[in-house]
Amino acid sequence: MLKLLNFSVDPWDLDKFGNNADRMEAFLDRHGIAGFEMIQYANWDDCAVPKSRIVAAHSCFWPSWLDFWREDRDSLMRQFGDEATCREYYGFDSKSELVGYYRQSLDRAQAAGVKYVVFHVSHAEMEHAYTYGFPYGDEEITDAFIDMMNEIVGGSIYDFDIVFENHWYPGLTLLDRGVAEKLINGFKHPRKGFVLDIGHMMNTDLELTSESEAADYIADKLKSLGSLARMIKVVHLNSSLTGEYVRQVIKEESAYNPTLDFKTRHSLLYKHISMIDTHQPFMDPSIRRVIELASPDYLVYEFCVETLPELEHCVMSQNGVMDGIS
Repeated sequence: MLKLLNFSVDPWDLDKFGNNADRMEAFLDRHGIAGFEMIQYANWDDCAVPKSRIVAAHSCFWPSWLDFWREDRDSLMRQFGDEATCREYYGFDSKSELVGYYRQSLDRAQAAGVKYVVFHVSHAEMEHAYTYGFPYGDEEITDAFIDMMNEIVGGSIYDFDIVFENHWYPGLTLLDRGVAEKLINGFKHPRKGFVLDIGHMMNTDLELTSESEAADYIADKLKSLGSLARMIKVVHLNSSLTGEYVRQVIKEESAYNPTLDFKTRHSLLYKHISMIDTHQPFMDPSIRRVIELASPDYLVYEFCVETLPELEHCVMSQNGVMDGIS
C-alpha cells in the first residue's frame, strides 16, 4: 500500500513549499509518502511539482452537473439566472465541450504516467446542499454518470485505473450495493474501481458522535458491499464529525438565500461545504481496522490546512495513528 498526499497546482498549495520542488521532495521523504494525488484542473508542466512524484490525478468536479449534461436549459436558467453565469461556472457551453475537456484531462494523465484517476459521482443543486431535500436519487444520477463516462472514454483504453469516489450527496455513496454494482458493470473500461473517502462516508450519518463510532459504521458498510468491497483501490483518509452542524442547517429555513446573486451564493456554498467536509486527521486507532478491511493499493492523506507547519502536524499525527499498517 502506497501512501500519497492530496495536492494541486493552486498557489494555495504551492506556496506552502515556496513553489520549490526540492522542498516538496524532502517533505514527502521525511514522512514516508510516495507522492501526490493531484487535483487535475491545470497543466502540470508549468509548475514546480516533481513529475516523478505525481502518482495519481483527481478530476475536476462540478457539484451540480446533471442538468448541464441533460441540456435542460430551463433548469439551468433557474439555477444560474442567465447564460453568461452558466458559461462562467462550467467554462463551456455544451456537453460535447465537457466531453472534450475530460478526454484531454485523461490524455494528460496518461502522458504523466499516473496509476489512477479519480471521479466524483454525485450531484446536488445549491439549495438542496443546505436543505437535503433532494428531488433526485442515487440511481438517476448514477445512470446519467455512466452515460457521461462511457461517452468520455469512448473506445480508449488507458493504462491507469479510473476510480469512483463516494460522496454524501446523491450518487455513489457506497451505502447501496446495487448502485455501486450498476456503476462498475455499466462503465465500459477494463480498469476501474472505487475510492473510499472516509470523511465522506462519515457525512452520510448525521448521528455519529465519535471517530470510534464512525469506524464501526464504515466497517459495517464495507461488509454490506460483499465482494464489491474488493474493488476499493484507494482510500482517502480524513475525518469529518459534523452531523450536528448539518442537522442545525437543515432546520434553518434561512440558511439558503435564493435572492442573492449567483457568485455570492456560490461563495457561501463553498464555506458551507467546508464546514461539512472538514478534512481533519482521523485520530482514533480504530481506523486501522477499516483500512485493513478495505485493503487499498493507495492510502491518500487528505487534509485542508493553510500553512506548511499545519500540514506537517496533520501528516505526523496521522502517521502516528497509522504506523504498522503496510
